[in-house]
Amino acid sequence: MGGKQSDGQRTNEIEEFNVKEDVFRTLPFKMQKARSGFATCSRESKIYFCGGNGGGNSSGGSILKRFDCLDLKKGKWSKLQDLNVRRDEL
Repeated sequence: MGGKQSDGQRTNEIEEFNVKEDVFRTLPFKMQKARSGFATCSRESKIYFCGGNGGGNSSGGSILKRFDCLDLKKGKWSKLQDLNVRRDEL
């Protein structure tokens, strides 16, 4: 999910790994914005994204206090209450 590519650019793509087939596939929906350095956790069919950096490349960026949820069953995002403090490299 997200992160930096080899050229230093952040991405908004989300991939999933199929254990049975031993392959990755890119999911049809993306993060709202390219983002790296965030933390995630999941529960049932939802993934929670916490903080991170939303800048365009490796030279700086904007540290985020966003807390978002992706519902994989619905393919929809929801914005949750912001963190109290901006955080990166979680």
